[in-house]
Amino acid sequence: MAEQTSKERAEQLIATILEKRESAKSDKAYITGAKEELEQFLIENDLTEWTCPKGTVKIADSVREGLEKEK
Repeated sequence: MAEQTSKERAEQLIATILEKRESAKSDKAYITGAKEELEQFLIENDLTEWTCPKGTVKIADSVREGLEKEK
């Protein structure tokens, strides 16, 4: 028969879930800001695409298309 989860373990799980949710929100906010900064870099340098050893960034019609990780 499966072992029951203790109250302490349940409390730990809740705390971990809430912590990870906050971390994910912070990560998402950082990524959004970084994308906006990259877009500004491209606009300031009159570029629609830029490639470096870490990857490629592209924009078209002032809309971010995303990052393509180098393979």
